[in-house]
Amino acid sequence: MIAVDLSGSMSAADFTLPDGSAINRLQAVKRVLADFVAQREHDRLGLVLFADAPYLQVPFSEDHNTWLSLLDEAEIGMAGQSTVFGDSIGLAIKLFNNSDAKNRTLIVLTDGNDTGSLVPPIEAARVAAANQIRIYIIAVGDPQTIGEEAMDMQTIRSVVELTGGQYFEALNNEELVRASNVINELEEDQFEVLSYRPRISLHYYPVMLVAILYLLFHSAMALQLIRQRRTAGSNIKGVAGV
Repeated sequence: MIAVDLSGSMSAADFTLPDGSAINRLQAVKRVLADFVAQREHDRLGLVLFADAPYLQVPFSEDHNTWLSLLDEAEIGMAGQSTVFGDSIGLAIKLFNNSDAKNRTLIVLTDGNDTGSLVPPIEAARVAAANQIRIYIIAVGDPQTIGEEAMDMQTIRSVVELTGGQYFEALNNEELVRASNVINELEEDQFEVLSYRPRISLHYYPVMLVAILYLLFHSAMALQLIRQRRTAGSNIKGVAGV
């Protein structure tokens, strides 16, 4: 499950691309997730978006094209301006418990500044840990930012420590890509291998054996009959000669 922050703070244009141009945090997230999804060919992926409230954008699905399309439609502020970080974890827990997912991994991309969750992030993390859900957090943006756009790194660190995950600070596009690659390596691609073994019908083997035995039997009978006739013919000649 991947959870993406759509709060107002994600509009901060503090991400730099290799060419030096700046983009906002959500644009950077969309770019790196497109590459990340391409490496998870066999995964069922879900998508949660959150701001004033969390909501399910895409249920667990193997249709990655649709997943990316629905992510691309997400816009900053479409779900409000706040960041209910803790509630997004709570929704992910519910979705995992209602699924048959064996590999319970939640990846959150956010600035981590919770501004109104009903369930505080730390408490949500404790529940996630109890449900064997591992949380990775990519903290996007500059940790030195202040005000509403600031990142709560202490909360981020506490959440991942409780669930056995990891956190990453991503100030620019290169660091964001590196973080996603590390997660991709840590979480092996989960898929079932279906083997196919061609079936060869063996019913004709006993049929062939019976046919061969039948031919051998009748061939032997025919040879015996020929011999008998030859023997009888020889006897008749001997009698005539006498």
